[in-house]
Amino acid sequence: MTRGSIASILARGAPLPERLAAPDPQQHTANTAALLDRWRGVFDSATQPLFDARLASIDLSLEQARLRLGGLEPGSNPQNKWVDSFLEAFSYSPYPAFTGLKLPFASLWAPVASFAHDLAFRGRENSRLISESASRSLSQSLLEELCRVAAEPVYLLFEEARARGQRFEEFVGISSKSEGERIFDRFPALLIASLFYS
Repeated sequence: MTRGSIASILARGAPLPERLAAPDPQQHTANTAALLDRWRGVFDSATQPLFDARLASIDLSLEQARLRLGGLEPGSNPQNKWVDSFLEAFSYSPYPAFTGLKLPFASLWAPVASFAHDLAFRGRENSRLISESASRSLSQSLLEELCRVAAEPVYLLFEEARARGQRFEEFVGISSKSEGERIFDRFPALLIASLFYS
């Protein structure tokens, strides 16, 4: 996944108040209308135009929101180190014990949990603070939480892939090789949630 695509995904997944807190009207004005349309799609229902009401509740007009929304520069995101580590985790060698767990899409998220485990517990200093079984349990809890949070959106994507004749192993392999981009591009809030848990 490229830095530009991850910045785009993070920008689309950020909550509206967070985006409005850092105004930058000079950048990415072409994407602003599309971003507002996506947020309108999230807030509005078939019978209730909630997006405009939400903007009004925070004392903003549609034009003010458009002017305040600025894109995230690829190098300006404070979560860059987390994102870099998270992307690196997709290509990490997973623990066999993690891939064999009966969790939804455990084989997709096992490299992330394995990477987090090694990052947190492999140093000599850290290994003396907690037993191997306790550290493995913590990492397994991370894997369980990632699988739980991502189960529905990932299953929706797998269902589409399966309808095109793709097998489960192919789906997981392609999703891993893309460092999750094909998942997070469709469900940007999932990237934010995944970063939160890891």
